[in-house]
Amino acid sequence: MGDVKAKFNFVVEALDNETTVVKDKTIQLMGQPENFQFPRDEQTKDKHTELFDHPVTKGVVKSLKMRNKFRNVVITLRDDGYRDIYLEDEGNVVFNEYYLESVQAGSSSASSLPSKISSHEKPIHSIAKNMVLENINGNHYNAESWLNSFVIK
Repeated sequence: MGDVKAKFNFVVEALDNETTVVKDKTIQLMGQPENFQFPRDEQTKDKHTELFDHPVTKGVVKSLKMRNKFRNVVITLRDDGYRDIYLEDEGNVVFNEYYLESVQAGSSSASSLPSKISSHEKPIHSIAKNMVLENINGNHYNAESWLNSFVIK
C-alpha cells in the first residue's frame, strides 16, 4: 500500500495536582475527513512507545509546556514501521488490533479540551485545587495572553 501520512493530536493533560502528561488523542489519515480517537487507556506514552520516540513527537512533547494545550502534527506511516502499528492490511485505522472509533472531523482540538464541569459533578474547591497558573511577570506574558491561556471557550 505504501507510505501514508497521518495527523496526530497531542494534548497536555493533568493526571493529578502535580503530574502532567502528553497524550496522543486522535489520528487522521491525510486526505480523509474522519478523525479516529484512541481509547482513553491507550493514549499515553507507554502505549505509543515507537511514536513517542519519533523526532517530530519528541519536538512536540518538548514544546508543550502548559496543561490543555495541544499540537496537531503530520507523521509519515512507512511500510517499515509505524504503518503496521496504526493501519491494518486493508488500510483501516487500528491500534493494538482494536478498530478505532471515528469522531467528527475538526473536533480533535475540541474533544481534547476538558468539557465544562457543572457544579453538580465536582465541588468548586476540588476544581480550584487542580488549577495550575503560571505567574505573570510581564516578561513572558502580557495580561491578555495570560488570561487566555486558561480560559476555555
